Amino acid sequence: MTVTIKPNDKAITAYYEQMQQYKDLGVSKETSVRPAFLDLLREVAKKADWVQIQEHAKKNAQGRTIYPDSTFVKNGLPRGYYEAKDSGDKLDVEIRKKTEKGYPLTNIIFEDTQTAVLYQNRKEAFRTAISDRDELARLLSDFLSYSEPVLENFDAALANFKDRVPELARGLVKIIEEAHKKNKAFQTAFNTFFELCRTALNPNISTAAVDEMLVQHLLTERLIRRIFDNPEFTRRNVIAAEIEKVIAALVSHSFNRDEYLRSLDSFYQAIEQAGHGLDFTQKQGLLNTVYERFFQGYSIKIADTHGIVYTPQPIVDFMCASVAEVLQTEFGKSLGDDGVVILDPATGTGNFIVNLLRRVPKQHLETMYKERLFANEIMLLPYYIAALNIEHAYYELTGTYEPFEGLCFVDTLDLAEGAQMRFSFMTEQNTARVERQKKAPITVIIGNPPYNVGQVNENDNNKNRKYEVIDKRISETYSKDSNATLQKQLYDPYVKFFRWSADRLQGRDGIVCMVTNNSFVDQLAFDGMRKHLMQDFTRIYHIDLHGNVRQNPKLSGTTHNVFGIQVGVGITVAVRLTENVDSQIYYYRTPEDWRKEEKLNLLAEKQSIKGVGWESLIPNIQHTWLVPKNASEFADFLPIGSKSAKQSTSSVTTAIFKTYSNGVKTNADAYIYDYDRTSLIERVERIVENYNSELDRWQRKGKPQNLENVLQVDEKVHKWIRYTKKSVLRGKYADYHETSVRVALYRPFNKRSYFFERTFNEDTYQFPKIFPSLVTEQENRVIWIKVGTEWPMFPLIANCIVDQLPQGGSQCFPFYTYDSVGDLPSPAGEGQGVRASSSPSRRENITDWALTQFQTHYADPTITKWDIFYYVYGILHHPEYRTKFADNLKRELPRIPFAPPLVDTALTPSPSPAGEGNLDQAEVEPKILVSKVMISIGRELRQRLTDAESLLWEHVRDRKLGNMKFRRQHPIPETNYVVDFYCHDSRLIIELDGAIHDHQQAADATRQQELESLGYHVLRFTNDQVFANLETVLTTILTTHRNRLPSPKTNQRDTNFVSFLPSPAGEGSGVRATPRSDATIIEPSAASLPSPAGEGSGVRASSSGFFAFADAGRKLADLHLNYESITPYPLKWIESKTLPLSYRVEKMRLSKDKTQLVVNDSLTLADIPPAVFNYRLGNRSALDWVIDQYQVTTDKRSGITSDPNRDDDERYIVDLVRRVITVSLETVNIVASLPAQFSP
Repeated sequence: MTVTIKPNDKAITAYYEQMQQYKDLGVSKETSVRPAFLDLLREVAKKADWVQIQEHAKKNAQGRTIYPDSTFVKNGLPRGYYEAKDSGDKLDVEIRKKTEKGYPLTNIIFEDTQTAVLYQNRKEAFRTAISDRDELARLLSDFLSYSEPVLENFDAALANFKDRVPELARGLVKIIEEAHKKNKAFQTAFNTFFELCRTALNPNISTAAVDEMLVQHLLTERLIRRIFDNPEFTRRNVIAAEIEKVIAALVSHSFNRDEYLRSLDSFYQAIEQAGHGLDFTQKQGLLNTVYERFFQGYSIKIADTHGIVYTPQPIVDFMCASVAEVLQTEFGKSLGDDGVVILDPATGTGNFIVNLLRRVPKQHLETMYKERLFANEIMLLPYYIAALNIEHAYYELTGTYEPFEGLCFVDTLDLAEGAQMRFSFMTEQNTARVERQKKAPITVIIGNPPYNVGQVNENDNNKNRKYEVIDKRISETYSKDSNATLQKQLYDPYVKFFRWSADRLQGRDGIVCMVTNNSFVDQLAFDGMRKHLMQDFTRIYHIDLHGNVRQNPKLSGTTHNVFGIQVGVGITVAVRLTENVDSQIYYYRTPEDWRKEEKLNLLAEKQSIKGVGWESLIPNIQHTWLVPKNASEFADFLPIGSKSAKQSTSSVTTAIFKTYSNGVKTNADAYIYDYDRTSLIERVERIVENYNSELDRWQRKGKPQNLENVLQVDEKVHKWIRYTKKSVLRGKYADYHETSVRVALYRPFNKRSYFFERTFNEDTYQFPKIFPSLVTEQENRVIWIKVGTEWPMFPLIANCIVDQLPQGGSQCFPFYTYDSVGDLPSPAGEGQGVRASSSPSRRENITDWALTQFQTHYADPTITKWDIFYYVYGILHHPEYRTKFADNLKRELPRIPFAPPLVDTALTPSPSPAGEGNLDQAEVEPKILVSKVMISIGRELRQRLTDAESLLWEHVRDRKLGNMKFRRQHPIPETNYVVDFYCHDSRLIIELDGAIHDHQQAADATRQQELESLGYHVLRFTNDQVFANLETVLTTILTTHRNRLPSPKTNQRDTNFVSFLPSPAGEGSGVRATPRSDATIIEPSAASLPSPAGEGSGVRASSSGFFAFADAGRKLADLHLNYESITPYPLKWIESKTLPLSYRVEKMRLSKDKTQLVVNDSLTLADIPPAVFNYRLGNRSALDWVIDQYQVTTDKRSGITSDPNRDDDERYIVDLVRRVITVSLETVNIVASLPAQFSP
């Protein structure tokens, strides 16, 4: 691989700038100036995919340990080295000294800030003055391009090994499956081994899982023997010996082991040659890399279940050194002293035990190795390599080979089973080891437990096990004392290991040191866990290494996370020393944007917790460790909801909302969501049929409780989620009902058809009581709030079912809840659920306590529950509220303040409703503030009238028709609609329609009903009617106008009229144009947005800050609920000159400057206002959500294609983009008009 570094590379420029700063400061010492060249090397090394490790220990040819300033590694193998000398030394003299000490000269740079020398193949290959930019670039290029045939072969073999392994593994699986059917000797041997696995590892283990163990052994045992030069491995290792018995029975005339694996010879040889000449530590790193690639290529399921991530060496070093430090400073002991008994409960490849062995004083080493050191592993390949690593490390330290009797092939969490513990652990020797460990008085627990929760795909039937004792312990401690509603994360494996470790100390003083997912430090679900950690330990040290890519999308898992994963990582050292009365927490966080190399280098520099500058944390009464600065102020606000209020049966509930719910969780989105209703119906009918067929088959097989070996998985048809499996075990048949296919808000501004049937959803939570029927969608509203630490909080209103949302989930606060019969709505007459044609009994979900609080605080008995609902929605949009309490909102549900009264508010009486026959009275409409956004839209759209609109306007303008005064594109303030033509004298609205679609007809009907309920009359004509029967259209308008007048009126003029905005050309739909509100500007009507089902009092022109927020909340709600009928923003269209115009979307993309959106090759939308991106929902703008969701995708596992393009409205997505831009701009305006103060 040739790497070219250019002289003008940013890294070289940055290096020169940094060195100039050192020169100006008179700094020249090696330890001071070295970071500049290290930074340069780290940056350029990325171009070769090399990872820089500082002062990494290496054994030279004489067996002595050396520490190059930097080692560069790729795929577990060293590729280059770096040594720095300060300018006061003679560089050539230093090179000679390093050479004599055995420093590698294969590919190493020496430099002294003046000169850089590159050695390759033990010869000087390049020398240059560092001030020569061109020559320095050449030296770096040669350094990074260096390779050896062995390394090149290894890299190629590693890539091919990953690709080739699945094919060979599938072949072996087929051979084993045939042997299960035909080979009696194999059947006997396998059954014996299978029973051992059931008793030792997992009582529910499947045949396929044990088959996988055989495959793993067959494919990798050669590497273990050859790389570590241990031909006796399969005989010495107690588990490998048992597996060899099964494989020996597998060998027959139809299967020859050596012949079958011969095709891998070239891969094996390349890997073995790469391992030749490496010291043991490097071999260990090499095999870690090989195993990671093996699992990536073959056992994705295993990696998925256990979260296989091997621990970087600097983390291992830091943790082991920290344990030694705590033993010394807190307990006055060394690693080898009596009473120090150590266990690694998830040892992986044994790195922690090896590291600890090297720290034990040699006088205590034999006793420690044989009596006080233990390790467990549940996966076969890591178990093998752990045995080799640990035994070789002991041999290296003592010159004596001794099997490590402390290593057990066992599931650590099973060891909590107490009296119910199973009596056999694979083999007699392994069982004896486990029993010895169980009796050991463990005082130190150290390691890297699995981090994963469950599995990516339930169909794989490889989910993490349930552990009766540990799960119960979590339930009665961490879960019981948590205020969180969603507690699934408390059953993550790493949490179980924390619970198990605290219990395993059995009341003794001791240390638990683990590197884990660090969600428990600050996420709401872990408040109970944090409480018990403080009770279980007296000192807790935590280094936050960040790396949560889900929380910060600017980060990259491979670049910023020390494990290359998506979740945050932290190191915890928990100490129990009962003589310390008070528990204390010490916290340190690395900069969030640091790359993983920087974090690992920090750990190497600090060496142990002794070198860390800790911050002492003082938890609050909610057991929050990272207490936000404004916690006390936030706590004074009213709770929007609480777990205690939700569970309370008392009539007095001290929260604004009585109940709330997660969004629905499917765990099968591709199957039961779809943009196309017809496609979804066809698919779920097949799903129901397949499910019932499998249920029948399960019953015929005698209803076995272990479904893993029974269910037939066809991902093209059906996905077996947890609840679907539970339904099988309950013998519950499924039915398909058309009323179960509903519309759901899947993501912001993204609706899809959804199968609302309990059997095929992981959980529907409270939604059967929130939207049990279609009727309830007409009257109920929910405030959908994003919760969790991954994304900033955001609210969005909905009148339909909503999804849970990824990354922490969501909570939904409805205005109404309903009685529901059964789980979910079923068709009328079925005797279950709620009839789709009727509304079930409802209850207002805003509590009487909340109503009393607001009415009392504001001394205003007219405040209603609908006012409070929209007030909450308004508050949740306040920028300063969301910024000031951002940390609080990530850790708990929102709390709502009392807004202070407005200052200098001038009230003007609202006009009486017009259209009631009292037009003789002189009515003056108050002035309305029109947003600049809508003025811009109006100017644009007036230039784009349809032919039908232009024709009608020519015949009604300037009082040509019966002296009627018409206005084009006139706003109706009570509803914020903009209509095509409006005559104020008779309250008559004229709308022209182009092409009519089903969804448009429904929107028109809703709008017309609302307008007529306010005293307006709507006449609607098609474009064709205007062209073909213009005279009839005009006659109908004039007759309707005269019939609505109480007496003839002529030349009536409106005063204080502000010219409003045109609606889209040809749309004829009337459009909501939300005016900006202001403390001194009064809306044109006292009933701006009627509450659903007539429950509310409408918007009020109020002197109270409460109503300012309630009014804004209503406007925002109206805007966000009706986003599909809002005025599309007039973007500039750029059409292809060579392609026919198409509206079809595959995947839209923004230009770099975000001013243009490429819809497809034929159409680009331009002139996107920058302010659009100021309306953000989490880490994305509303427009970004639309772009992200409205694309054609195919689910890899099911093959299901999700296509958002609509056959009934080809322009839907393009118009939606324009509508969401309008929504965004208007939202920004309304939010900007909110009172500056949201709390006293």
